[in-house]
Amino acid sequence: MEDKRIIKTRRNIKSTMIRILQTKPFEKITVSELCREGQISRITFYTYYDDKYALIDEMVADYI
Repeated sequence: MEDKRIIKTRRNIKSTMIRILQTKPFEKITVSELCREGQISRITFYTYYDDKYALIDEMVADYI
């Protein structure tokens, strides 16, 4: 079972992506912006995802 902090961090990153997608197209979103809006470091983001495409792939897989 995953650590609750990891679950919380992943959930934060995903909800931040959803929030930004409401106002901006995916192509225009940067990892830096995601980190700034989600109040996490880039190191934290890259600990869980290779890039924004890996993040969106996981979000789609979660949805399906």
